[in-house]
Order: sequence, then structure tokens, then C-alpha cells
Amino acid sequence: MVDFNIELQFFESNKGEIIKAHNGKFALVKGQKFYGAFDTPDNAYKEGIRLFGRDIFLVKRISAKEEAHRNQALSLGIINAHI
Repeated sequence: MVDFNIELQFFESNKGEIIKAHNGKFALVKGQKFYGAFDTPDNAYKEGIRLFGRDIFLVKRISAKEEAHRNQALSLGIINAHI
């Protein structure tokens, strides 16, 4: 299981200034460092792969309002989660 606690804690601690400068973009975070804001999640992910290869990094939308995403296939019973 992948653990993003360090990256998420860093993002939350710096969220105000990141939002002020980059609202609506996508953040690239590794450890306790912000590596930039990108127009699309794909661009952030590509830069993360270039910088870190297969190591763990976080790509997160920069927004004051948190978005919840629901897996429709799971909700509709098309796939099953074994929790």
C-alpha cells in the first residue's frame, strides 16, 4: 500500500500560499517539497516520473474546496471491492 502521509501533511501545511499562487492547477509534491504547479494532472505526473522515476510522489489538484471522486463502476456493482 502506498502512503502519502508526508506529502499530504506538507500540502495541508502550505495549502494557503499554494492556493494563492496556483489555484486550479495541479501540484507535484515529493516528501516535504513542492516541485511546481501544472495545468493538467498528466503534465504533473510526467514531470514526477522524469524527476523521481518509480518512487512515490503526489499529484494533487490545488483548490480551496476538496473534491470527492466516486468510482461509478463500484457504486453500480460492475466491479467488487474485497475490503
